[in-house]
Amino acid sequence: MPKQETTAGSVKYTGAATSGVVCEIHTHPGLGAFFSSIDDEDEKGFRIYGVIDSKQEYPEAVFRVGIYGHMSGLAPGQVFGPEADDIVDDVREEVLPFGAHSSIKDLELEGKR
Repeated sequence: MPKQETTAGSVKYTGAATSGVVCEIHTHPGLGAFFSSIDDEDEKGFRIYGVIDSKQEYPEAVFRVGIYGHMSGLAPGQVFGPEADDIVDDVREEVLPFGAHSSIKDLELEGKR
């Protein structure tokens, strides 16, 4: 893990170059999984980005691929492989639009409609 400078609202890499980093994942504890305006401003590299919130009744996660400021949503199975969808029964894999917010609960409810 690269050295980091952290505050209550951000994490910045310090020290060694980050050219070999392919994925950045951080949390928004208790706030939901979403890409904030700070995330939008900070995430300008060529990599996969994710936000996780496991302090909700249903864990939430959202992912996107960034190519130098241009973003496109990703489903967990696109990041971690199809096995990622086996974590919760009957979770459908969906490609989420840029900045979309979805939770396992939302996906479960969609499957019951």
